[in-house]
Amino acid sequence: MRLMLVSDIFGDTPALRQLAEAIDGNAKIVHPYRDISPAFNTEQDAYQYSSEELGLAQYAQFLLQELKDTPAPVFLLGFSVGASAIWQLSGQLEPDKIALAKGYYGSQIRNHLSLTPCFPMELVFPASEPHFCVAELMAALQSKQNLIIRQTEFRHGFMNKLSVNFCREGYQQELEVLNNCFTQQH
Repeated sequence: MRLMLVSDIFGDTPALRQLAEAIDGNAKIVHPYRDISPAFNTEQDAYQYSSEELGLAQYAQFLLQELKDTPAPVFLLGFSVGASAIWQLSGQLEPDKIALAKGYYGSQIRNHLSLTPCFPMELVFPASEPHFCVAELMAALQSKQNLIIRQTEFRHGFMNKLSVNFCREGYQQELEVLNNCFTQQH
């Protein structure tokens, strides 16, 4: 099985590569900036750049192309806008292509509640979000087929060492969950 990490707004970073290596040394990283890897000084810089240069639909289409070129089965692991891009595709991908998808703090999912994944998927939400109520979003998703949802006590970005919300404890907990999950799927 191929692990594919779908990055957040920071793109392909050493921190993301370190996470990929900790789960599977052969992981493929997909990021929204394709052939370039911009270096951001702050999270605000990354957000500003991604807002100007990237759209969710565009990222989802790029991910779709990457998936077409990747042999099945795939374990998709997405963060923030990466999780939202996976969600965008979750109703249209071949179920046999995706063994499992996990998405962390995909805040744009709230704008696409009509979708239902056609493969097993788990969404992990943060303790809170500044622009919407996490509990309401989870309630809206809870009856969807093929979907497990859970909430952590950590903040949006807790899995990214470059985020102001990075949490070592949360990172370690989830890394253990991801390693167990990948081992069981493999």
